[in-house]
Amino acid sequence: MTIKIQYHDNNVKKLCTNFKKAKKDLPAKIAEKLHALVNLIESSDNLQDIAEMKIYHLHPLKGKRKGQYALDIAGRSTGYRLIIIPVDKNGN
Repeated sequence: MTIKIQYHDNNVKKLCTNFKKAKKDLPAKIAEKLHALVNLIESSDNLQDIAEMKIYHLHPLKGKRKGQYALDIAGRSTGYRLIIIPVDKNGN
């Protein structure tokens, strides 16, 4: 079973699924890393597989973003993160 991704809105979906748009709106390196990360998420069985890859630094967020997690797209120093909300098969 692979992870299914639901996007926050159409703009985020286009950035994550349309490489041409991502390259237009983001630095080329970030666009490449973002698409590689989205492909990795889609091909993974669970988030634990990704959490074990230290390069992405999967970590929980605090405050108003409690319940959300961040993945560093191209290392911590770039400031680009992918924010995710994990859900189970039932959407919870």
